[in-house]
Amino acid sequence: MIGYIAKLDAKRIPDFGRTRPEAFTKPLCGVIYEAALYLHRIGRTANRIHIAEVIEADRTLSRIARDAASDEGLADWKDYFSQADDSFSYMDMGGVFVSECLADIAEAAGRRKAVEIGRRLANAEILPGEAAEALGGIQGAAIKPPPATPMLLLEGRKPNPQNTFFQGRFLCRYGAMLFVGPSGIGKSSASVQQDICWSIGREAFGIIPERPLRILHIQAENDEDDMTEMVTGVASTLFMTEADRQNCIANLLTRQHSTTSGVRFLNEFLRPALEADRPDIFRIDPLHAYAGCDITDTQKIGEFCREGLNPLLNEFGCAVVVNHHTPKTTNRDTSNWRASDWMYSGAGSADLTNWARAIMVIEPTQSPEAFRFIAPKRGRRLRWVNAEGESTIEKVFCHTHGKISWREASGEEAANIKPKGKDGRVSDETLLSYVPATGSISKNSLLHKWNALMGEKKCTNALKALISDGVLFESKKPRAGTRAEVLITREEPPLV
Repeated sequence: MIGYIAKLDAKRIPDFGRTRPEAFTKPLCGVIYEAALYLHRIGRTANRIHIAEVIEADRTLSRIARDAASDEGLADWKDYFSQADDSFSYMDMGGVFVSECLADIAEAAGRRKAVEIGRRLANAEILPGEAAEALGGIQGAAIKPPPATPMLLLEGRKPNPQNTFFQGRFLCRYGAMLFVGPSGIGKSSASVQQDICWSIGREAFGIIPERPLRILHIQAENDEDDMTEMVTGVASTLFMTEADRQNCIANLLTRQHSTTSGVRFLNEFLRPALEADRPDIFRIDPLHAYAGCDITDTQKIGEFCREGLNPLLNEFGCAVVVNHHTPKTTNRDTSNWRASDWMYSGAGSADLTNWARAIMVIEPTQSPEAFRFIAPKRGRRLRWVNAEGESTIEKVFCHTHGKISWREASGEEAANIKPKGKDGRVSDETLLSYVPATGSISKNSLLHKWNALMGEKKCTNALKALISDGVLFESKKPRAGTRAEVLITREEPPLV
């Protein structure tokens, strides 16, 4: 394994990283493998020069390497490279053979651990229940904490640019971002626009990528035709060059999945997808579809995020954006909310907020086409400024007229935006803007759109009042085999 990596890097080794450094019986092999694994995760070539740099820069690893070299009679631990067998590096299937060797090493480590558990059980050192639990926890090798770092040694250390995905380090490798908003306001189209822009290194919604990012977009709610509409609408407003389009094709992948959740989603779908696609960032849309639990249950959602997603982020060296809904009731007073309030605007357990590294919230306004984008967690890192040049965590973005895409509001538009009032009241003019001047809209669709502005009961009462006042009209359209569809229009329907 060491001879192959030193010659050709680890990128040609399938499933590299599935074996833990502790699985090696020789400490020097474990140290070299740990350094190679670190380089692989951050996207650097794991050759002998870079491996040596990583080991020498870490006091614990360098000490272990020196001691192990001394035990093996080597003057310098780097001499181990020249002694390593590099014959696999000359074979077409060499990477596969090395992968099989790593799997054998992991399996052997698991056997050693199992034998030790059996010995302790036979000597009555542990109870049968404890033995069963310990055996269940075996994952190929004994789990040990990584070496601790003296905190003061971090002083003055520059962040690794390869780990920074967005300017200001808003979201970095191994981190998670919550993208929160009510249903039906265009969160999915905003996600598509973000991912297309970020894949070509372009700003989206005030978030600037450090470079073109490789992104995997996983969603459960939109079929292929829905995605086609959104991609077509967004692409038509971005004015991409041919180079941009080729970058996007190479960097942005999408997968539709709606058949598993919880542990099955993590193990049967997400892990293989990350293994195949190797993204910098993957998005799951929405959280409800994949968590496989009551998201108000702190323990269960913690297991999904902290014990399910986090290990995958660490293993594959990526970050995640999680699309999430607000609670169903939306007639809440947000006029005086502070950043600490917006952080907890998503539905479910507060542990979601604690887990996420960054948070972006979409909040409707009294204008049906304009929305506040609020970054309550790490938002200052985006370096947004308002019209007065003051630091802010809020911007306003609008639906593009006639297309499925978004644009930033002009200064005048942003200045005239009115947040929802304290009692959730919305003007009749605003409500009527959702009803086409000619033609009709289904009652259910209209109430769904209004519900982004105020609560269900207020939506129903407002519609009744507008119909009673003769401002809006209700009619029914027969449908075969089911109830008639209720339509709302501005024009009084003709008598039949």
